[in-house]
Amino acid sequence: MLTIIFKCVHSKLQLRGVTIESPPFVMKVKDNPFEGYAVDLIYELSKIGDFNYSLYTSPDNKYGTQDTTGRPNGMINELFLRRADFAVADLTKSQVRERYVDFTEPFMNLDLTALIHKNNKGNITSLQKLHDQDNITYGTLREGETYRYMTMSSDELILKLSRFIYRNAYLLVNSRQEGIEKVLNSNYAFIQESVANEFATDNNCNLTVIDDPNEHYPREYAIAVQKGKEDLLKILNEGIRQLKKDGTLDKLKRKYWNRYCNGALGLSFSGITSLGLLMSALISYLVFN
Repeated sequence: MLTIIFKCVHSKLQLRGVTIESPPFVMKVKDNPFEGYAVDLIYELSKIGDFNYSLYTSPDNKYGTQDTTGRPNGMINELFLRRADFAVADLTKSQVRERYVDFTEPFMNLDLTALIHKNNKGNITSLQKLHDQDNITYGTLREGETYRYMTMSSDELILKLSRFIYRNAYLLVNSRQEGIEKVLNSNYAFIQESVANEFATDNNCNLTVIDDPNEHYPREYAIAVQKGKEDLLKILNEGIRQLKKDGTLDKLKRKYWNRYCNGALGLSFSGITSLGLLMSALISYLVFN
């Protein structure tokens, strides 16, 4: 009897987490079911909070919003139906979602930007200028919090952008990858969260971002938790605060962003290329002079 009590007291919390594939937050690989920023994040939190967990993907491959019947879908529905204890991904904290789940403190802040091909950017230096011109169309994800936010925003410019998209529903895309391909292959700008566009430009050097001096979309990524799981919420919040304080969140950001076109690998390649050209020129000079 004493042995059983000892094991119960010292056994780790066993949790089930739902996620959605969205590079660089969550990516499926051959040797490991998942990898990415959000995967590393929950691993670090499990070490601090001393819990075990498993991850599975949302059955309908959606983040989670409220449908026409007033019911949630996606990852939010998995928590609402108590199939999962938490949801971790690039999941935006919102009032609609908070009807069904609780959210931790944010682990990342973001804004709204537009992804565009470098050949098409020209003088489009803000979302206002994107709205005012006629040569480039624009859209966003069909499912997710961005489009919902745009249609309900109190920001006049964001409302104008959403009305244009609403009148031209074919400009909505079903995935981030579809949006990126549309940018690369047509006169199209893809409006989404700044960190997602930052990742896209980092991995394709033909892309750039239309930023905006005004914060039209101050949003936050956070972990969603079942309603009523106050103990779990406390564990995750304490962990997130610790990861912010010790710099781990910054390290994770550097791990998955700024590696190619905009980062160290890009600079290294550039540096190697320049050095190679310099050496070639020097050798030519020595040989022929």
